[in-house]
Amino acid sequence: MTLQSRTRASSISIGPIILFQSGTWVHVPYCTGDLHWGDSDVSYSSDMEIHHRGFINASAVVDWIAEHFNAPEKLFVTGESAGAYGSELHSIRLMTVFPYAQATNLGDAGSGRFDSRLLLGNSAAMGFCQASCRSAWFR
Repeated sequence: MTLQSRTRASSISIGPIILFQSGTWVHVPYCTGDLHWGDSDVSYSSDMEIHHRGFINASAVVDWIAEHFNAPEKLFVTGESAGAYGSELHSIRLMTVFPYAQATNLGDAGSGRFDSRLLLGNSAAMGFCQASCRSAWFR
């Protein structure tokens, strides 16, 4: 939808803005190429090593939220593309931290594949979903 068509469809585009305007936004930037799940160092070549710390970084944000917000009534966690996976995983923890909040997760443009096969192959090398998140999913 273009900016011009959004302007014409104001009843549609203004609704979500009003819905979220009184909330507090916490943004978690994506930077280590691991879906916000990684915790390892990987040498891809002799001159390229990546420190996958998405799980650690996003977990620190969840800890910060738990420390700075007291019993929110509602939680809305969202992510786009790779962030869709991060939002799925870390919304589980947020719902545990705030069990009485009305919680919604919107993972936009992830492929939607969540099963044990995702944890195999190269994803394991990046430290995807170490013991702490595996225990949350595969009980």
